[in-house]
Amino acid sequence: MMNLIYSKALRRILIDEPYEVLWAPSGQEGLELLAQQGDVSIVFSDQRMPEMTGVEFLGKVRQLYPETLRVLLTGYADAAAAMDSVNMAGASRYLTKALDDGELCQILAELTTRSRLERENRVLQAAIQEKNKQLAEWRRPVARYRENRRSGT
Repeated sequence: MMNLIYSKALRRILIDEPYEVLWAPSGQEGLELLAQQGDVSIVFSDQRMPEMTGVEFLGKVRQLYPETLRVLLTGYADAAAAMDSVNMAGASRYLTKALDDGELCQILAELTTRSRLERENRVLQAAIQEKNKQLAEWRRPVARYRENRRSGT
């Protein structure tokens, strides 16, 4: 099950979807919810919300939870917010609220797949690193043996 923090505007669309959906009314409460929840795969945020902008919120999410995918949602075609969402907050997507339900569900499915693949990739990378360490350990005695044979000892 995928965990999401999302804006109120998405509630009606996601209510019947197969995700564990979390909601926070402000950026600060969203950060508190993330701290309590731990592992959240995707965060949707409105650009305009109490206490901080969506870009500020997603920037903090990026610092604290770099693996979490971040999406900025806005009702305004704001080029500066779009650039900031990518540059400062590392957002995966910038969406306007004019999006239809089907398109939003398709984007969510794509992000869910991306998140799952990135998690699997991290697990596989860690396994490779561990195997490389083991291989280096196994090679040491062979390298010492060869060195001793070369030096005649």
